[in-house]
Amino acid sequence: MVEELMMDTIKADRSMVPDTGVDPEWEYMISSIFIDTAKGQARYGTRSMAALAAKLDGEVTFYERYLESNLWKENLVQFQIES
Repeated sequence: MVEELMMDTIKADRSMVPDTGVDPEWEYMISSIFIDTAKGQARYGTRSMAALAAKLDGEVTFYERYLESNLWKENLVQFQIES
């Protein structure tokens, strides 16, 4: 579920894009959670993502996905917090 959310490329409704002072079309292009677009001849986008989940019983999960040398890598760490 986390990976699916992090890879979401659905862009915001154009009427909901904020006015931050940059070109409105560019603001729209970078409005999704996961960004993979081009600006001129350069690529622009998401390079890393992380999520941390903690349960009431002390179980903690840390998930990250990051771009290294044009390859996506993943790391998952789980541990228990003692009460």
